[in-house]
Amino acid sequence: MYVFVDPFNKQYNGVSAYIEQALMVLQGQGIVCSTLKIHPEESIEQFRIRVRTFCLSNYRKIQVIEAPESRAAALYVPLGVYLHVRFHCSPYFLHRMKNKKYNDSLLEEEIYCVKRANIISGPSSTACRYSNHLYNLSVSYAFPNPYTVDGLLPKLTRKYDVVFVGRYEENKGAALLRLLVERNRSFKFLIITNDRLAVLDFLLLSNVEVKINLSANERNELLLQSKVMVVPSLFETFSYVAAEAATRGCKIVCYRDVGFSEYLDDFGSASEAYMVPAFEQKISSYLGWRNDQFFNSEHINREYLKAIQEIYEHNKMSLPAVKERKKFESRYDSEYERFRLSVYKKYKKFKREPRKFFEDSKWFAPLLKSRSTLVSSQNLNINTDAENTSNNLAVGNDETFIISGVIDSSGFTYLNAQNPKFKEQNVCWLFTQNSKLHVVELLEECFSWNDFSPLSSNRSVGIISSISRLSPYTEIIESISLPRKEALASTSIFIAFPETANLARAIKYCNPHCRIIYVDFCEHSLTDDLQKFDFDVYVMPEANDYVSDINFRRFIYYRSSTEVCLAIRRAVHEIIKKADDYFFPIYRAFNNTIDVESVPDIYSAILSLNESDFQLSELTFAELIEAMSKHIECLLLRESTYLRYKNLCDKIVDLQKDKDTNNELLHLYLARLLGWMSKDGVHSYEKL
Repeated sequence: MYVFVDPFNKQYNGVSAYIEQALMVLQGQGIVCSTLKIHPEESIEQFRIRVRTFCLSNYRKIQVIEAPESRAAALYVPLGVYLHVRFHCSPYFLHRMKNKKYNDSLLEEEIYCVKRANIISGPSSTACRYSNHLYNLSVSYAFPNPYTVDGLLPKLTRKYDVVFVGRYEENKGAALLRLLVERNRSFKFLIITNDRLAVLDFLLLSNVEVKINLSANERNELLLQSKVMVVPSLFETFSYVAAEAATRGCKIVCYRDVGFSEYLDDFGSASEAYMVPAFEQKISSYLGWRNDQFFNSEHINREYLKAIQEIYEHNKMSLPAVKERKKFESRYDSEYERFRLSVYKKYKKFKREPRKFFEDSKWFAPLLKSRSTLVSSQNLNINTDAENTSNNLAVGNDETFIISGVIDSSGFTYLNAQNPKFKEQNVCWLFTQNSKLHVVELLEECFSWNDFSPLSSNRSVGIISSISRLSPYTEIIESISLPRKEALASTSIFIAFPETANLARAIKYCNPHCRIIYVDFCEHSLTDDLQKFDFDVYVMPEANDYVSDINFRRFIYYRSSTEVCLAIRRAVHEIIKKADDYFFPIYRAFNNTIDVESVPDIYSAILSLNESDFQLSELTFAELIEAMSKHIECLLLRESTYLRYKNLCDKIVDLQKDKDTNNELLHLYLARLLGWMSKDGVHSYEKL
């Protein structure tokens, strides 16, 4: 039996796509295959243990088990099982492309898996060279990923000159794509993605069509209508979107480090330079060609099948070996990229603060002095009186987001405490100067929603922090004067980002009744690091497998950067007061007759305890909570309280539906819920 391990199990993930294609090829040749996929609610650690259990239970049946190096899914595969590790782009390369530091412990786990493997392969020699250097390997083996096309393909009119398919992200070449579009207005571009940011970026350009959330059939039909596919990624181990496009007659233009470029033949070419002119030249050379032939993937399928059959027999002598090593260079290492980043920063400055852009320009500054009426502060919606304290940002056409506070290590250097926006049910955003542009992008989308007033500009206020993220929250509390603490105490909702976590923690101590929404963008934040902040809502990327939601009051996941605003909106919507705050049954309350109408409005929970006696005087508070959790007859929470602890409440409800429920686990969850409620000052109506 040949076993595939899928630690992602996502529709648009490259590993999942590879396994799906491999199963079709191998099962078609009579090879018995099986797949282990991670479950949606399963952590990577739990999945690793399940993989090990499967190996021990089916030791005699398993001929080969194949796993990607990503996420170290094969970390606990026992010795004696023939392990095949296949390169699918380690997260290290993604972090390197973003110029970010990679988690050393994760890299060590990947290295252990790779060193433990009996055979190591990659879908291209490019992937092998870079991975050989990363993992210090002497040899790895390169053979292509399989790709099959079902049925005959129709020949349609190719009305699009250039097509791009994939996530609209910087590591996928979004910056180079933007420059291609800007410089080639005569080309008809088609962009197929799931990110709404692409719609906003190209909204005003008539030569670009953006399609989002398409099905596979719709995407394939559009590829049949396109002439050239551009793959602007700096690095891809294979690129299934390129294979998909080539088999539908598109010419491929990509960078030399895209793995599929090694199998293109006459269906495209790879650029030796990661620069716009080089891509433009190759695209122009293909636009005049007749796209009446389709790429035949049978030869790469045969090559893949032959290699897997060798591995199945535990033989690697005839496989194509790659012994070279190549150091991976970030896009920030190139002179061109530094130039591109400077241009892009100027473009962002012009878009966000046009007046300052012209004031700082060496070409326009003299003109601005001679003709002061050229740029009007009224037209640009910027309050010039507040510019010196960085307390104004123009967002949108008609609304202004006021930054009413600037804080440094000595306390608030500026705080407009009289601002009417500092009041209950308004939202205060906490961010730093470094994250200012990113936060403004989030604000622009939030302010564009006409159906949700809590995140509108007239109910939002901001505080810029220059305090180090390592500063203890106790020192921050001491630096805030009493009048300014009172001003902060009048606001009920704060949205904090990673660099302002300790500032938010300090505000929480100044105002225990406020709610803190913590927004994190890191996929490797650890539970212990986050739990110490004791915030109310955590908004985290779905890819973070180190965080268990039962350790937090409320946890909201987002899948991509375009969903961050929606996650924040959901968090704010759950926090704000409800006009009709009904009771929800949580524990043993489905058939319990309790007169909820007689419960005063000040109570947010109804807790009914049985008559079993336990000595209150001899119990510590923690022991009391634990004892109460075992004597609960029923528990009801108001909607606002239920939403506050929704993750844990849902688990308590789900456990009751299971006939084989572990009562100890159920009592543990109930004790944790009671502990949070007592700490947060939730008023409970108790009935003995």
